[in-house]
Amino acid sequence: MYILTIFLLFLIWILATILILFSVLLILVPIKAFFNYNFEEPKNFQLIIRWMNSLLKSTINKNDDTTTINVYVFNFKILSKSLEGKNGSFSNYFKLVKSLNPSFLKINASYGFVDPSITGMIFGATELVCDHIQGVELSNNADFNTDYDYGKIYAMGTFRSIPTLKILLNYKNQSSLSPVLQGAK
Repeated sequence: MYILTIFLLFLIWILATILILFSVLLILVPIKAFFNYNFEEPKNFQLIIRWMNSLLKSTINKNDDTTTINVYVFNFKILSKSLEGKNGSFSNYFKLVKSLNPSFLKINASYGFVDPSITGMIFGATELVCDHIQGVELSNNADFNTDYDYGKIYAMGTFRSIPTLKILLNYKNQSSLSPVLQGAK
């Protein structure tokens, strides 16, 4: 009986240690998000979200009319789900991203239009907006002398883990953004 009690106390101690370690890691290690979009393929994009690189990873791929979410733990796929028919409006996505408040955001934008005035307006607008946002690093590669319209955006952001999770849980309960997060149930 005495050995069983010691064994149970040892298991409780190990569980408490793991929970404390996980909590400390959640506070210290940020969430990283990578976004890739090409204007030539407007219905396709890729979003990769990572926490502690190989520990937890989620990918969202949109190809034509299908959107799939994959969740990996230690690089083993544990969930693959199609999110068809659960599209929210663009303004809902924008509200969600705006509220996440990234601690660092690096944007690499390469684009060019046949009409150089359009390229210039976009160049000026992105420079103006990014100069007034703290924590944004912009690589604005505008091509004013191109024969065709093109554009590519690659973005990488870091988010504090606990506030981001709180915001996502709060938005899941709000009706205005529920179409955005319904696929994440």
